Amino acid sequence: MASSIRAYTLGEGLSGLAPMAIQSHRAPTTRDSGQIGQIWVNMNNNNFYVLTSRTPTQYIWSSLSNGAGLFNSITTVTTVTAGTAIIAGTTITAAGNITSTVGDITASAGDINVTLGDIIVAAGDIEVTQGNVIAGDVLSGGTVYSAGDLGGVAATTAITNVDNHALGAGALTLLSTTANPGTNTGYLKMYLGAATIWVPYFTNIAP
Repeated sequence: MASSIRAYTLGEGLSGLAPMAIQSHRAPTTRDSGQIGQIWVNMNNNNFYVLTSRTPTQYIWSSLSNGAGLFNSITTVTTVTAGTAIIAGTTITAAGNITSTVGDITASAGDINVTLGDIIVAAGDIEVTQGNVIAGDVLSGGTVYSAGDLGGVAATTAITNVDNHALGAGALTLLSTTANPGTNTGYLKMYLGAATIWVPYFTNIAP
């Protein structure tokens, strides 16, 4: 559709000009028509849109806003500003890294699935209130903590925060799975609450 607004240009004669922006108090829908390149300004939240294409049944408006807005799909995100909320139900797909320099990556319900790449937290926490953190490897430069016991999950091994150190009179014997004698190689330092504990480990014999 040609522009209905025309003006004389140097050496070109009459040329079509861009249509005037539509000013409204709402966002455009697929039923709102216009010319390709039409600008739509939502004065309620200062968001603006451009009509990029149309089909026989609908008009496609693309958001050009730098502020908050509702998006059906996010294909590329250069920067997510601190304090920005990503509403539940949104899927973030990254082939590289999701880096939190300061702050938290919080999953209140659902999973953080890492198929390829890393979750790197330089300062802050990865907190999962409900759900799982599923990854090929979890590498910590500090200490990994277990704060409770939520029960077991099939095909996994869990470390809990439950212990029983009420010693009785019974004596227990630890046996190897082979007849080979052996000596522990060292002790693995762990914490039970604030108390330090040492767990013996072997590298020179079968368990």
